[in-house]
Amino acid sequence: MRPGNLLEIFIVAVGRVGWIGVDLFFVLSGYLITGVLIRARAQPHYWRHFYVRRALRILPPYFAVLLTITAVAPLAIRIDPLGV
Repeated sequence: MRPGNLLEIFIVAVGRVGWIGVDLFFVLSGYLITGVLIRARAQPHYWRHFYVRRALRILPPYFAVLLTITAVAPLAIRIDPLGV
């Protein structure tokens, strides 16, 4: 099936090259994280400080999303147990 309109053509084109963004994200984040670790290597407990900073950056949005999903999902998905 070939896409018909311009929007469908655009979506198919982005889908074909979308993997580049994922690869680029992993390469850049690996480069940046390695740079942070190399610069902090001379400090005491640099490994522990690195993980504490990462946790403080990642965990609050993670828990916010978890809370939002937990609060919104029951409202958005109404399942009728009787099937009526």
